[in-house]
Order: sequence, then structure tokens, then C-alpha cells
Amino acid sequence: MNDNYLLAQHTYRQAHKIIFRIICLLFISLPGKTFAQADFTYWDSIPVSQWGHNLLFPSAGGFNNPQFSTIDLNGDGIMDLFVFERSTNRVYTFLNAGIPGQPSYSYAPQYRNRFPEGLDGWVLLRDFNCDGKKDLFCSKNNSFAVYRNDYDSLNGLHFTFVTSFSQIPFYIIPADIPAITDIDDDNDLDIVTFDGSGVFMYLFKNLSEENYGTCDSLEFTIDQHCWGSFSENFFTCDVLLGDTNSPCISHNGPIHPETQSDVARTGLHPGNASLILDLNGDGKKDLILGPQVCSDAYMLTNCINPGLDSMIAQTQVYPDISHPISFNLFPATYYEDVNNDARKDLLAAPNRSASEDTASSWLFHDTSSTAVPSFSFVKKNFLQDEMIDVGEGSYPVFFDYDGDSLSDLFIGNYYYYSLTVPHPSSLALYRNTGTRQSPAFTLVTRDFANLSTLGLNGLYPAFGDLDGDGDADMLIGETDGKLYYFTNTAGPGNPLTYTFTTAFFDSIDVGQFSAPQLVDVNCDGKPDLLIGERGGSIRYFENTGTDSLARFGPSPTISEFGGIDVQPVCCTGYAIPFLTTGQAGDFQLLVGTESNRIYSYTNIDNNITGTFQLADSFYSGINEGKNAAISLADLDNDGKADMAVGNYAGGIALYKGMVQRKPKDCSVPPPVLPFRIKTYPNPVLQFQQLNLEITGLAADDKVSVDLYDAIGKDIYISENISESGTVNLKIPLDQFAAGIYYLKVSFPGNNKPGSSIQKIVRIN
Repeated sequence: MNDNYLLAQHTYRQAHKIIFRIICLLFISLPGKTFAQADFTYWDSIPVSQWGHNLLFPSAGGFNNPQFSTIDLNGDGIMDLFVFERSTNRVYTFLNAGIPGQPSYSYAPQYRNRFPEGLDGWVLLRDFNCDGKKDLFCSKNNSFAVYRNDYDSLNGLHFTFVTSFSQIPFYIIPADIPAITDIDDDNDLDIVTFDGSGVFMYLFKNLSEENYGTCDSLEFTIDQHCWGSFSENFFTCDVLLGDTNSPCISHNGPIHPETQSDVARTGLHPGNASLILDLNGDGKKDLILGPQVCSDAYMLTNCINPGLDSMIAQTQVYPDISHPISFNLFPATYYEDVNNDARKDLLAAPNRSASEDTASSWLFHDTSSTAVPSFSFVKKNFLQDEMIDVGEGSYPVFFDYDGDSLSDLFIGNYYYYSLTVPHPSSLALYRNTGTRQSPAFTLVTRDFANLSTLGLNGLYPAFGDLDGDGDADMLIGETDGKLYYFTNTAGPGNPLTYTFTTAFFDSIDVGQFSAPQLVDVNCDGKPDLLIGERGGSIRYFENTGTDSLARFGPSPTISEFGGIDVQPVCCTGYAIPFLTTGQAGDFQLLVGTESNRIYSYTNIDNNITGTFQLADSFYSGINEGKNAAISLADLDNDGKADMAVGNYAGGIALYKGMVQRKPKDCSVPPPVLPFRIKTYPNPVLQFQQLNLEITGLAADDKVSVDLYDAIGKDIYISENISESGTVNLKIPLDQFAAGIYYLKVSFPGNNKPGSSIQKIVRIN
């Protein structure tokens, strides 16, 4: 081996180390923003019809666990509607036309970004400083934070952070919904919430009026350890009235950590949703209680004695026997005027997943003409009946199913809640009944190809001709990480007719959750396979078959396509890929994630074995909620691909494309690495070594292996590997601390240089 070759190889490796350190820093900064260009704009004018009804706001996004508050969004003096969806940490904003006696809302997403970022758990709007503008209370660090509504005519709606409270004394886990109201009628807002055990309620009295003669401060003391003199059984749904155990003592001053139960300190809390209001017109505050582990909402009646709060009666069927509030788990209630009659209505919703998901927004109007409310049932899908909503999870895919050159809309889901287990998952079909210039969608079926009968979960469809007969076959990804193959027997140009063929297609298994896309990655004229998975990476399977029979094999060609990993350190990633093209006809990879945002990657052409460039971690400023799933198609024939974005609440949002996209030119196919790599185990335990298996090496191939830590420091360098066939290496990862590492296998070959990067997790 000559010196020039060694010098060239050394320079090659050093340059790639520098580049890789930059890449590692990009990995670390994934959750933050880079830049967001306006490739898409929200598109709410596409007509959508289902069951003969034209939806008012079809792409609003769906509900699973909505939380309701009113607020004046645009300063017109009419209270509009704010909804926080806890399953996706997503904000919805609806403008109210103010028509007396009826709900009259229009979806207004332009106000969503006026609210603080990072909302999680619960959000309630209450006016704490008595200026007539609703302020924002939200969950934060097992306690809560407050943002002041500083609306003005020049800047419109905007919020200013006021303060956040610590867990001591305010222990409010995100699963709870506290009651924020004026308990003692002194004009300032008090807070009532359960203690850490979920058994007794604490009254945190606001001393703003007492100390300053005004309501605009937030200074609290614990006034009661057992507000209402009742307790909730920690293990059941029973409520004990008149409980006078030791916590039920009037007390002023802070709670100290040692007075909290072990249950509270360890975070074992069943959770409760609380709504406090006068339900019988006697001037005393009653309670509607929704325990997390229970189905029914309870109404507890307060005694009439002045200066004493003691629950003396309970109603377990509320508000009436014909329509009691009852969900699979964790009922929560809200009290707002939504029909413009100056009387507040009652709304109810499940406060956690695994509950009603297409009927999760119950509305009861107050039909009384006295001070005593009388709630009359209206519907179980308030606002929800005007949206596309396919239950839990929404995975949209555009595809022309009937050969009319119009892109139809398929939507897979995680499941529809049902009383039976497992809950059924299915594939909805909305046929494009519009024209080439004006799309419109009509629901054909919620169970395309009768997929619900297979007992699968998390259905994600992909379409492509896998048997060379000129029509599109179908692959279905599922939560078990495998693929299910359906052969199209209809023939070219005919509506799809599928026959279930294989339950474990090509023995492919990506672990948990498979989100496939069939797309020609290497420009050889055959559909390849990209699969996003729960861990946050994308697997690339090259089609090594023929034009008449696709073959992928059980092992991915590249385990971490593009070196992409959208998994935050704390969580799962749920990567969902969509490979498309940009303005110059070069590849652009969009990746939906669990963390609400869509990532955009470039530097893919002639680099499919290398590391892609993260171009945008908040693509087009789109945030449609957790588990974003994306699909693109030119719906109006303007040369600009439009987009559907699904989310875990079961809805979709439609976006109009603003960028002209050029088709891919495959006249010069990109190179492919001449070898395959496999690492195991991953994650790596404390006393384990990491095994690396490289297969397919030719006699003159030279491969190098580097291991980098999370900041890009090269902590392990192998000698050049030049053996042919299969090589097995043991990487001594057991010598290093727990954390995230990156393994890079490089092929500096003379004609087809490239590399592959995999994330490795070392755990104790």
C-alpha cells in the first residue's frame, strides 16, 4: 500500500469525522427550530362529505380528549372557543358568530400560535386579574403555571408569562384537572385540587383581596386539607361523605414534604377531574367529580351552612338517568356558554386515551330559566361531527384507487374504541369526487377491504405494483412491526380489489410500528421500501427482485436511512417517512414524528448510503399534534404537491402546496453501498459488548468503523477491514458510560464512497 493512498484515506476519514461531529450536534438539537419556509399553507376550502352531510371544518383535526374554555380571540366582545386536546397537546381555536340560542362556530387556526408553546396535560382559561380577559392556567412540572392575557388592538391576542408554582405545596400531576374558581366569593380565584394520594381535596385560598384589596395577585395559602369533608377511595370509585380523618382540619400555611403521604411522593396518583359550581342555586359550591379509574361522573352536593363546605349527598348518575355522563375511563366536565344564550352549558369528555374517540365531546344545554341549572342532553360529538375523525391515530395516504386520475384519500387508524377487545382498526376511504382543478372528498367506507376483520392495530397503507401486472398492490404496516400484503386483482385502470396474500411479507419486521412507503429510492425503475418505526429511525429495503416480482428480504439494506433518528432522549420517535422531490427535482425527505413536528431532509441524491442534511426541524411551521403522519399529492393540478397531515386525535389537516416541484430524473442512478451491516444487541446492557456484522464484502473492499459519543467525539476506531464475505466485530461498548452513541461504517472505495450511521443506546 503506497503512502499516497494512506494519506488520502487519512484525509478522507478526518474530514468525515469533522462532518460527523456537526451531524451529532444536529441530532442533539432536533427538537428545536432551525428555519421554516412557507412551502405549505392551511387549506380549509376543500369540500368533504360523509353520510350525506357536508362538514363545516373537515380538516380541523379530530378529538379524543378535548378540554373546553371560552375566550375572546379577536376582540369583538363575543366569547369564542378554545379547545386543548391532551392526547396530542394540540390547540384548537374557533370563532363564534354569536348567533343567539345556537352554537355558531368556524374553525380559525390562525389564532393557535397566539397561545404559549409546550402546553401539556391540562389547560384552563380563567380571568385571574378581573380585567375581563381570560388568562391561561396550565400544567407544569407536577404543578401549574399562569400566563396573562395581554390582548390589545395593536398586537391582538398574546400572552405574557406571569409565574409558575412548585410541587410544594401545589402537587398537581398532569393527569389531574384542578378546579380554578372563586370558592369563597371574595372576587379572587382559588384552587381546589386533590392531594398526592388522590383521596382528599385541598383548598388553596387566594389572599389577593385580603392582602391588597384587589383580585390581580396569585398568593395562596392552604385553607383546608379536606375541602368538602369527603374522601375518595384510592382503589375504587367509592366516595365517603363526612370523612373526618386527620387531614380534614382547617389549616393555614404551607404543606411540608414530610406531611405528604408516600403515595404522593412516589407519584402513585389515580387522577381526578374536578368542576366546582353552584348546581342547586343555594349559593354554595357543589362538585362534579371525574375519577381517572372510573367511568361515571359523580355530583356531590354541598351543605347550606354558611362558612362550611361539607358534601352531604352524592349522585352517581348525572345529569339525568337517560343520558348520564359515562366514558370508558376518566370523565371530565367543563362549564361554558357555547350556544350564546347567556347561560353556561355543560360539556363532558374523556380525559385519557383508550376511551370513546368518535363520541368524545358531549354537550348538555342549560335549559333552565332560574338560578338552578337544568342540563338537557344535545349530542355526544359536539364540533366533532363537523370534522374528519377516524378514532385514535390518523395515517392519511393519497392514492388514485379508481383510475380516474384524481387522488383519493385513504386514512388508516390506530383503532376505533369499542366495548370489545381488541379494538378494531380499519382503513377509511374518501373518494375524490371533485375535478382536476377543484378537489372534493366523499366518504365511501370506514372499513376498506374489510381490514377490521383481521384484528390488527395501527394500520398504515402503502400502494405500488409489486407483481408487475400494471395495477397497484397494497402493503399494510401495523404496530407489530410487520407488513401485510394484499394483491390487487382488478387490473390496470379499475377500482382496487384486494385479496389478502401474506401476513408476514418478506419476513420483514422492524420491531414496533411500521409505517411503509413504496418509492423508487435508487432510481432503478422498481419500487423500493422505506419503513418508519417506533424508535424514530427509517429502514431502507432495496427491491432486489424483478419487474414482475418484488423482493426485499428480511434485513434492511440500510438500518438507519440517512442517519435519521427523530427519537428524543426521553421518548419514542414514531418516524413516518415521505420521500418526495423539491423544486430542482432532487429528493426531499419529510418525516412525521411523535413530537408534533415534521422534519425535512436534503442532500439525498447520490448519497442514499450517507447522512442526510436536516434542512428544517419545524417544516413550514406545521404543528398538528403528536404522531404526525404525512402524505403529498397534487390535488388541484397546479404542479405543486399538496399535503395531508394526520395526528393521534384521529383527524387530519389539509395544506395547499406553494412550491413547484420537478419530477425526479433517474437517468443517473445513485451508488449503493456494496455491503450490509447489522448491529446487536441494541440497546446494549452494561456488561454486554456490541456486535457488528458486515456482509457482502468483496476481496478488495476496505471498510472502517468508528464509534462516536453524543457530542461527536470519536471514541473507537477500527483498523481497516478488507476481508471478503462476512466480518464480525465486537465493539467494547461495555467500557463506556450509559448514553447515546453513533456507529459509523465507512466505505472509502475509489468509485462508490459512502457510509452508514446507526444510533446505539447503552443502558445500565
